[in-house]
Amino acid sequence: MRRIVVLAIGLTLCVFGGPVNAAPGDFAADLYANLPRDQNLICSPLSIYQALAMTRSGAAGKTAAEMDHILGPDAQARQMIAALSTSDPDFQLHIANALWVQKGFDLLPQFCDAISKEFQGACNNVDFADPADACLRINRWVSDQTNGKIPELFSPGSVPHDAKLVLTNAIYFHADWNEPFMPEKSSMGDFHVGGHTDPDQRMMMHKLGSYRVMHGDQFDALELPYKGGKISMLIVLPKKMDGLTTVESEMTGPMIDRIAAGMDSHFLALSLPKFKFSFQTSLQTALEAMGITAAFKRDEADFSGIDGRRDLFVADAVHKAFIAVDEAGTEAAAASGIVMMPTAIPMPRETFTIDHPFLFLIRDNSSGAVLFMGRVLDPGSE
Repeated sequence: MRRIVVLAIGLTLCVFGGPVNAAPGDFAADLYANLPRDQNLICSPLSIYQALAMTRSGAAGKTAAEMDHILGPDAQARQMIAALSTSDPDFQLHIANALWVQKGFDLLPQFCDAISKEFQGACNNVDFADPADACLRINRWVSDQTNGKIPELFSPGSVPHDAKLVLTNAIYFHADWNEPFMPEKSSMGDFHVGGHTDPDQRMMMHKLGSYRVMHGDQFDALELPYKGGKISMLIVLPKKMDGLTTVESEMTGPMIDRIAAGMDSHFLALSLPKFKFSFQTSLQTALEAMGITAAFKRDEADFSGIDGRRDLFVADAVHKAFIAVDEAGTEAAAASGIVMMPTAIPMPRETFTIDHPFLFLIRDNSSGAVLFMGRVLDPGSE
């Protein structure tokens, strides 16, 4: 299958008057647990982590301590991100960072150096007094970095005219299934939207094959590898039609690792819905619930490592993502080709039918890093 996942995150820092007197799996699970639950969702813990890590480069005091507690070991995470950023012929994973600085607002050289050397982030001057133009420039950069899938991260007027700095991270991911689905096998089938008893009709993809699965008490899990086998999608399907909330509440970092480690191969008949949707949210509530609170408070935030003064705070953290999942393989396989198969195909002894709300994770199989995480309540909604 050809699938595309793209997203972007922006953190807006504003200045306030005068000085004030006064581990990747766990991060992914904690973040996910604090995002909205009443809709389809796609987010990238990797992208959000990196935007926060850039911001942390300029933090001090309590602000830095809170961020360190959430972000975990710095060196290990940066090594992981660097490894994921290397080019690979089997998939596209493009990660980009940028700073957008108010004209005339001076940043400390060491902060600029950290963003440039450690995050390969470019520094751009804009005039937030003209928010429409500033947003246009930032959105154009985001669109370019995400292959046009996220044309607008900031709507006109959403960035305050007194903003001083916006940090952005964008990710574009594109990969094919290791064994693509055949479009002619797809058909309309039952899907219990929202876990309801009465099913609706949604487009389902079907395939016979050998897949790694795990059967738990509350859920069944299946691994769908992408071409090359370095990255996989994990599908976590509750046993109960309306059991997603219970399963999500148990989805910690160690649980994700146990699922991946506890799988073994089964020959089965797989049915998976096609789905495509966008998701956008402010991250402030989620990050505060995770323990990053001082950064959002005018009288507590300490980002003196950015400009040498305690006059900055995080005004907002915006996240937008897009995902598309379908049958298509590579362009060559979709054109003309003859595939020789054994004349006798063994009949599967079990089925894995994904016909009600489920959780999905896109994971680097080597490091265990969760690149993307989300839920599908209705594969037909966009």
